[in-house]
Amino acid sequence: ILVITGNPPYAGHSKNTGAWITEQIDAYKAVDGKPLGEKNLKWLQDDYVKFIRFAQWKMEQVEEGVVGIITNHSFLDNPTFRGMRQSLMQTFNQLYVLDLHGNAKKKERTPEGGKDENVFDIEQGVAVSLLVKKSGLQRGVYHDDLWGRRTEKYRALLEAEKHTVEWTELHPSSPFHLFIPQDEQLREEYERGWKVTDIFPVNVLGFQTHRDNFAIAYEKVDIQQRVKDMLDKSITDEILQEKYSVRNNEGWRISEARASLRETECQKRNIIPCAYRPFDERWCFFGYEFMNRPRRDLMRHVAWRDNLCLLSPRQIGTKIWQHGFIAESPANDCLVSNRTKEANYVFPLYLYAPSKGEKGKRRLFKDGGPFKGKERIENFSPRFRAFLNEKYEHNYDSKSILGYVYAVLHSPAYREKYRDFLKTDFPRVPFADERRTFEALSTLGQELIQAHLLKAIPQSLTVDAPPGDFAVEKPVYDTQRERLHINKTQYFSPVPHDVWDFHIGGYQVLDKHLKSRKGRTLSLDEIETVQAIVNVLRFTIDQMQRIDACWKP
Repeated sequence: ILVITGNPPYAGHSKNTGAWITEQIDAYKAVDGKPLGEKNLKWLQDDYVKFIRFAQWKMEQVEEGVVGIITNHSFLDNPTFRGMRQSLMQTFNQLYVLDLHGNAKKKERTPEGGKDENVFDIEQGVAVSLLVKKSGLQRGVYHDDLWGRRTEKYRALLEAEKHTVEWTELHPSSPFHLFIPQDEQLREEYERGWKVTDIFPVNVLGFQTHRDNFAIAYEKVDIQQRVKDMLDKSITDEILQEKYSVRNNEGWRISEARASLRETECQKRNIIPCAYRPFDERWCFFGYEFMNRPRRDLMRHVAWRDNLCLLSPRQIGTKIWQHGFIAESPANDCLVSNRTKEANYVFPLYLYAPSKGEKGKRRLFKDGGPFKGKERIENFSPRFRAFLNEKYEHNYDSKSILGYVYAVLHSPAYREKYRDFLKTDFPRVPFADERRTFEALSTLGQELIQAHLLKAIPQSLTVDAPPGDFAVEKPVYDTQRERLHINKTQYFSPVPHDVWDFHIGGYQVLDKHLKSRKGRTLSLDEIETVQAIVNVLRFTIDQMQRIDACWKP
């Protein structure tokens, strides 16, 4: 019997780049006989994935054998690994997965809320997998969890045997073939909803600068000075790199960026506001001269345009999905969360026709196609628009539809009911049966959008800010007095505890907003923004309850 056992390395930037193993990984790039269709397959190049594939290849050469390994546990539910999971099920008769958790990046806790520690001195959660190949053995996938402190896990692992573990049999199904337990009946209900990518066919990952400290600033004048320095031929590349702490990389070189900047006539036009973090709009130079990836669809449909953009990641690493937000300017990929797997995509409400001389979709259509006689069109798929018109026997305008979607994504009942499914793919939106419910939710969602854009700020709280220099040292919350201190003498009050504790995506909003301004003296506008955020978060919490009172999934 062939036995392969070990603890292969976990390395996203693999050094095992030989032709043989690279070709072998192709087996994981398809699912149900079709390509994965993923824009980014880099996680399939992780070393531990290659070692699993090597072990699988060895087992394909023999009649029976066992693989016993401890690895990164991301492959259990990450959508990018769905082809890998299906491939393993095809090779092995039985697969046993013991998830040891301990993922510090996800801030994992035990089901009871206690401390959950990793069995290694690493942040990435791990799992033990036993993969069995034996002719005639009944096929099955089995799962169990092991939570708690490290010593408790060591003891449990030392004493456990395969037949003493309380395995749960899974029934992985298309399209994800998950190696984690899920309520399949509830999944079927959830999947009757419309995935946001099927509602908004044009979508793109938020922009990435790879040098935020250079491409983005609090003040417009700072970006203007950087542009001026880039254009100044008396300043060498080396001086600029030292001054602004920027380095060349594979997609950007300062010498090429400066040359391009001198040739463009858009230096001033490209200095625009950008949506950087929740309620945190900053200035940027929006173009390849400063950024690695400004994203074509953001440049075409959002920058310099009148638009609204829904923001959502494809997957999350936290227990509860709280990752929906809105923007009207180009959004950074870390606006909703700076965790690796939670980068947010941008779903623009409108698509703009290519301008004259611009290479674009207009060339694909005769007489301008859908843009004929129009500056812009809605970014809804024809199939979705036909479904909605037929369901409600009414042609709702674009903003009404976005309002409904936004309300559903902010429903606490929706987030709780479908929590397991919201972790692994873009959210799906169920549509209420009754037209009046759709309209009520649409109104609530549109009000929430306006508040989140700081366009309509509810004034339920009069937030006091005693006079002073407002130098931000460290945000400290006084629960008893409901005060949010920024230094020893100054504070904002009242700030209710649920407002202070409110999260959007991976950020505790007020804490993040003020910590990012540590060492900075708040201007009058910034003080008023903090006061506005307190009121908007109060409104958001209350509006979410109103949404649930109106509709339950």
